[in-house]
Amino acid sequence: MVIFFLIILTCSNYFNVFSQCGDNSQSVVYYQTQLDSLDGCEVFFGSLFINSENVYNLDPLNSLITVHGGLYILNTNISSLSPLSNLYNVSTIFIREIIY
Repeated sequence: MVIFFLIILTCSNYFNVFSQCGDNSQSVVYYQTQLDSLDGCEVFFGSLFINSENVYNLDPLNSLITVHGGLYILNTNISSLSPLSNLYNVSTIFIREIIY
């Protein structure tokens, strides 16, 4: 039992554990509160569509590193894309009609 615990402890040092969200499908965000619920997410599984004038701040995505799918930002009131600066891996990014 002790050997098994030591193996698990040793392996945990070699693998990063990321905060995960999404469900391998398309998630659509229509309200800022929906986007706020993704705060702290580092790996998103599925495509994320942010599509509404009710979204004005991408700060909840500042921890996002990987999107296993696409990231689509459409018809929003955001003023900065800087919260996406940690995004390293995404299959598609599409941005259209940002309304100030």
